[in-house]
Amino acid sequence: MLWQAKYPYTVALKSYAERELGYYGPVEELLSDEDAFRLAMKRLEAAISREGLPDSIGETTWEEVLSFHAALAAVALSGSLRLLRRFALAEAKRARRLLRGEDERGLLRLARALGLEARMDSLSINWLYSRRGGVIPRILQFSLGLANYLRVAASLEDSRWRLSNSFLLGGRVYLDREGFEDLVSARVADRIAELADEYRELEVAGLRELGQRFASSLDYEAPGVFDPSLFPECIVEAVEEARRGDLSPHRLYMIATFLANINAPVDYLEDLLYASGIVSRAEARVIAEVLLSEARRYRPYKCEAALERGVCSKCRGSVLAEYWKAIRRSRGTPRSGRRA
Repeated sequence: MLWQAKYPYTVALKSYAERELGYYGPVEELLSDEDAFRLAMKRLEAAISREGLPDSIGETTWEEVLSFHAALAAVALSGSLRLLRRFALAEAKRARRLLRGEDERGLLRLARALGLEARMDSLSINWLYSRRGGVIPRILQFSLGLANYLRVAASLEDSRWRLSNSFLLGGRVYLDREGFEDLVSARVADRIAELADEYRELEVAGLRELGQRFASSLDYEAPGVFDPSLFPECIVEAVEEARRGDLSPHRLYMIATFLANINAPVDYLEDLLYASGIVSRAEARVIAEVLLSEARRYRPYKCEAALERGVCSKCRGSVLAEYWKAIRRSRGTPRSGRRA
């Protein structure tokens, strides 16, 4: 399999199309093609499946490159950070698998293509004592600058990546083959998230709808009961307006207090804030967590107040009461459920 097919995030779609196809038109036309839609759907279906992404999606290198960029465009246009994380992690897992078949130079090539200032090294440290009295060394074959290492490790939760658990010498962090493969694949996920920002402003209706369809198919994990399909109509309208960029202070208050009082997951509000375009990908999570934490102290506007502020036009009382009533109906338990 050619390099671009294995690691399509290392090439830009436009420059690759110019070089390989002689195509010099806008990227939107490439991504609006029926093949792009078909391949994007195939790649996304695999990415969110339990089996994960296979080594190959398309039949040619061009189809591999197109399938990745079209799928990423769909993810970016959906406005869903949850779908973006799911897709990026699936690609990183595929990359980790493919890296096992690379020699050291191939592994180093990918690292550098991803912006890591890595190099091959050979640092030997005493690691284990054998029962026969000898010492088994640990060979650290790769190294990268401290700033580069921290850039990737900052996004990783495992304590193994803390600087206190790393081999640091002369301003460089040293890793063995397995650790370096893990770090490079983690960088793949970060790089994909960066590339997604470049596709957010494209106008490709078909891929936007495809991305939103996959985003809505992901289940939100939250304690208790959470079902956006049962939101009161006014909340549904407020959410839709917010996704279109109309997130006034009153609308944000209404949405945040409603979500906080039904114990909604942070992911849902994070997605909504990002989709609205008012905050960056990095800011969305922090702001969502703070908003929900503070909003639990308050209640959504009552019908009259919501009408005065132009937030609601459909409710006939309490949005919380309406939601829990819908939950009880869906479960067939008219008296059970939380009270508003």
